[in-house]
Amino acid sequence: MTDTPLEALIVRLVASEGSRELDIDIHNALFPPSPPTPLPPGEEVPPAGFGDDEISREMHEALHYTTSIDAKLPGENIVEMKLVGQRYEVWHRAGNGLTFMGEHKIEVIARRIAALRARA
Repeated sequence: MTDTPLEALIVRLVASEGSRELDIDIHNALFPPSPPTPLPPGEEVPPAGFGDDEISREMHEALHYTTSIDAKLPGENIVEMKLVGQRYEVWHRAGNGLTFMGEHKIEVIARRIAALRARA
């Protein structure tokens, strides 16, 4: 059985300490990118990272999900957290009342794991 894209992302998060690449992958999983807007004839294409290209959108739209406690996922609802030894256990309550746990040595990643598990 193959993992869904969200399940594969969770596996990567569990093994990670956070990265900008993961932030962008989480963003793209939650908000699939739309095709770039075509430029009018005669307009020059700005360099990557400075326009409406895929790299620019990813760099500027993706929140720092794996390194910022404030960069919550849409609908993220953490209802309990505790430190057990050197690992955080975090519980997210989904809209349907089910609770999902994330566990990691870094609190913010434990929070994202719990919230992504609710979506997977």
